[in-house]
Amino acid sequence: MTTSADKEDLVHADQAAATEMGTGQKKRAVRSKTFFVDTLAAESFDSAFVSKLGVIRSRATSDLIPQKNIQRYTHGASVHHPAATKLYDGGTHTHSTEITAKYQDLREHNVSALTKTFASVAQSMSEQITASFYRTVSASCDENGQVVDAKAHGSLIDAFEVMMEKLEISVDSQGNPQMPELRLGTEAFDKLINAMENITPEQDARIKSIQTRKIEDGRVREAARQARFANYGAAK
Repeated sequence: MTTSADKEDLVHADQAAATEMGTGQKKRAVRSKTFFVDTLAAESFDSAFVSKLGVIRSRATSDLIPQKNIQRYTHGASVHHPAATKLYDGGTHTHSTEITAKYQDLREHNVSALTKTFASVAQSMSEQITASFYRTVSASCDENGQVVDAKAHGSLIDAFEVMMEKLEISVDSQGNPQMPELRLGTEAFDKLINAMENITPEQDARIKSIQTRKIEDGRVREAARQARFANYGAAK
């Protein structure tokens, strides 16, 4: 049973709780929105979650570019490449994706929701990075004249030969050639395979000759590069 005096005490107590000491300003009680009471567990989860997203991002880029060719920079620093002064600058592109979690999944500890989330992020990031990659390559080729019109050359084999002339074949520090990749759509791939199956001996010889010359050119460039460094490759 609550008396009027008890009610009055409760009112005074409520008013005292709503008054901030020393300021006289009222302070509303706000319900906590923290779903994980265990702070250390929440921090561990966040760290593992971000780390997993990093792995997903690395896989998405590795499908297109070898990890050794991927460069990273610290935010606030300028992006530049001293060794390639004529490098195409495609600017900075932002890739983002949105993650949502249902409260019911959190409440029921539905771990399978994480698998769906990671799959969604992987698909989204892969699509964005792939589109950005091909847009950048296309813009770079257009700017530097590295474009071959197959129709203008009459046949795919002739166009392929012209393309080989425009390419540079790099070699590693041991002189091993790093052959460029050829990425084609399904229709273009089928047409090229058909053309290669019907290539003439003369066309085949010309293409192989170009490839051999390009590899030797790459070895000359690599030797010149190594010569700029004293004791390059010397045992420590």
